[in-house]
Amino acid sequence: MEDWLRGVQSKLKGVELDRVMAVCWKLWNNRNNWIWDGKGWSSMDVVFSAESILQEYNSLISNLIESRTRGVGVVAWDCAGVCVGWRQKHIELPVVPEHAELLVAAEAVDLCIEKGWTRFIVEGDCLSIICRFAGDEDDDSTVGHLLSEIRFRAKEISCCSFVYVQRNSNIHAHNMARAVRETIVVEFIPP
Repeated sequence: MEDWLRGVQSKLKGVELDRVMAVCWKLWNNRNNWIWDGKGWSSMDVVFSAESILQEYNSLISNLIESRTRGVGVVAWDCAGVCVGWRQKHIELPVVPEHAELLVAAEAVDLCIEKGWTRFIVEGDCLSIICRFAGDEDDDSTVGHLLSEIRFRAKEISCCSFVYVQRNSNIHAHNMARAVRETIVVEFIPP
């Protein structure tokens, strides 16, 4: 398989190579669905699905190249699961994804401080960032200065913790982040 892929890479470029790779990925996905769920797609469905995902990917890449900003979203819930506020805004595109995650954590801490909330949990889906908050040691990475600043601001609150959650648990914040690309920056705090 590896030799075949190298041969394909040497012969195809651009769109053709992208198509082959998307079909390969969807074939592998179809194989896994067949093994684990006992369900598979027809060969035409595999090709259509590969084309669809390739179009979506190209659209996302096109948007990424066109814009140097991204949307971020923060949602605040009370202990009963009721939304008590949210914030969404544009940020300059960071160099590393972890920087973006830290900017979102900073927004969450700022929202809580501004609203006078003294007990809160910041949930994030970037495990490497959440783990860094757990320790008190200095971080010499490219995002260490921002991490230190957030830790310092979080100490103003009587009880602040950072917890890892799976990405699908943050679906509301991610939807707001996507929506802010087409809208103005907003904040909502119910009366």
